Amino acid sequence: GFSGGKAKVYLDLQELPASSFEGVIGILPNQAQGDKLQLTGYLDLQLANLFSTGRALSMKWQKFSFQSQQLDLAYHHPYLFNSKILLDFGFNLVKQDTTFINRRLEFGVGTYLWKNIIFNGNYIRFSGNLTTSDSDIIQDQGIADYKTDLYTLNLSNSVREDDFQFTNDWTFKVGFSIGEKTIEKNPNIPTQ
Repeated sequence: GFSGGKAKVYLDLQELPASSFEGVIGILPNQAQGDKLQLTGYLDLQLANLFSTGRALSMKWQKFSFQSQQLDLAYHHPYLFNSKILLDFGFNLVKQDTTFINRRLEFGVGTYLWKNIIFNGNYIRFSGNLTTSDSDIIQDQGIADYKTDLYTLNLSNSVREDDFQFTNDWTFKVGFSIGEKTIEKNPNIPTQ
């Protein structure tokens, strides 16, 4: 409305919950050690806008089978020290019974170019290690110890994706990656 030669804008804003938590924890008999119990379950924790700062933290964990589990961690920190700089961190671990362990570690630094356009660079390290020396499994599945280092540059927009609302927002991401993969000799496996 207008009053006193000035315009006043009134916005009817409502806060929407953006954080979520779900999980199931259980106890099962350990098949390898008959009288012992093992912890199994699923956890999905998504915390958005931590302490009203725009920071985000997520954690996903699951373990449904004996000696296998998966863990995903991510942290996003926008406007570092009130600047246009943002930081990202990610970690992923997959352990497959007594066969292998794969890991992914990611660090990212970026900046806001315009209102919602982000330019960032990331360093990503993928690595995997065999945890078995069974040559039949190794030959059948074609797996080996490895590490991969990737350097990426990305240009994207930061429109928040909401799975529960259909909007006319559009999103894009353009990226370039360069890196090197190295197959490593596992000392527990015979040379042949």
